[in-house]
Parts: sequence; C-alpha cells; structure tokens
Amino acid sequence: MNAQACLDVAKTLDMATEIRDRANALEDEAARLREMAQMFDANVNEPEDIASVQPRLQEADSPRLSRLARMVLKARAKRTDFLPSDVFGEPGWNMLLELFTAREQEQRIAMTSLCIASLAPTTTALRWIDKLVASDLVVLKPSTSDGRVIYVELSRDGFLSMQRYFRTALKGI
Repeated sequence: MNAQACLDVAKTLDMATEIRDRANALEDEAARLREMAQMFDANVNEPEDIASVQPRLQEADSPRLSRLARMVLKARAKRTDFLPSDVFGEPGWNMLLELFTAREQEQRIAMTSLCIASLAPTTTALRWIDKLVASDLVVLKPSTSDGRVIYVELSRDGFLSMQRYFRTALKGI
C-alpha cells in the first residue's frame, strides 16, 4: 500500500469516527428530549405548579450539562495541538470540570488523579485544591478502605455553581 493510500484510509477512519461521535451525541440528545417529553405528557391533563416540575427538569438537564462540561474539557485539551501549553494556566478550572463530569458519571476522583487532571505540577495542583476547599467548592473525603487515599468531590455549593454556569453558557450557545 503506498503512502497516499495510507493517508486516504486514515482520513476515512477519521471521518467515520467523527460521524460515529456525532451520531452518539444525537442519540443522547434524542433520549434527553424523549425524557423531557414524557415528563410533560405524563400529566398533561393535571396541571402542576412550576415548583414541582422544576426539580425534574433540572434532573433531566443534568446529563446535558455534563456533556457540555466534557466537551469543554476536550476542547481545552485540544488547544495544545495549536498553541504552546505554557500559555494556559487554569488548574482550578480543570479540576472543577473534572469533578463536575465525574459526579454525573458517579465516579470518585482521588486527589492524585485530580492533580494529574489539573495539568499543573503536583505542588501547584495541591495549592489549588486548598483554594477550592477554602472557597467551599470542593470537599475532601478520606477513603474508608485505604488510609493513603483521599477523594475530592464537589461540595453542594460547588456543584450548584457549576450547574448554574453551564445552564447560563447553554443559553448563550
């Protein structure tokens, strides 16, 4: 196989992957829309006050917000393909994005993993974790099975703040 044929195959594979990713995103969005339609259809003859509907709408919106956060994480990682990495320096924001998406996926993140996700040196990442704890955006939870492991989670206020941010961002998109 010559070089041009290899390039053509690689391009075709890239396009197929891109199409698959778009199809998956559309399937997720369709599922979210079906869920929302079912919520509204379930009681179409029984009026509800907005206070009882709002929590269900927010729950249905949660996967969408998490997908947006994952897209932001991927886009931020892609920046270094085009620009030098030393011009970016937002380890706290990287951590908040990681923690927000992890919560939606019901995953726990150990402090060491969060330091790596911050894309900053470990000592810098640890200082940022201290800042996030002091700001009541995250909480530290020791592992019940391994005394060496400390998990980092968004606090309730941190999670609600991230949700509000992404809802506002979605309105502007």
